[in-house]
Amino acid sequence: MAFYFVFATISGLGFFFPSFNWLINILSTLQLARILYHFVGGLIFAAFMLMFLRYWKENLFNREDWVWVKNILKIITNHEVGDAGRYNLGQKCVFWAAIISLLLLLVSGVVI
Repeated sequence: MAFYFVFATISGLGFFFPSFNWLINILSTLQLARILYHFVGGLIFAAFMLMFLRYWKENLFNREDWVWVKNILKIITNHEVGDAGRYNLGQKCVFWAAIISLLLLLVSGVVI
């Protein structure tokens, strides 16, 4: 997954910004990078969707998350607040931000 993401990022920068064209030569030729870019983007999307399908139920917001928000100062100072469940609100927000970012990445990749 990390390799795919790095490949798509470097080649995407090379395609979108002419000053970064030299990055494409690190990975492969321009023609091969253009072909692989779409396949790698599809693999990233598929891997993230598998992650989403596996973890979305555990990352739904619930009442315990409000306790976490109300006690954020205690959490910052490393005091015990109580059980937040498997994931706390911060981790849930990161999960949903990653999923939203993935969708934006997919749309921008299709446009590019």
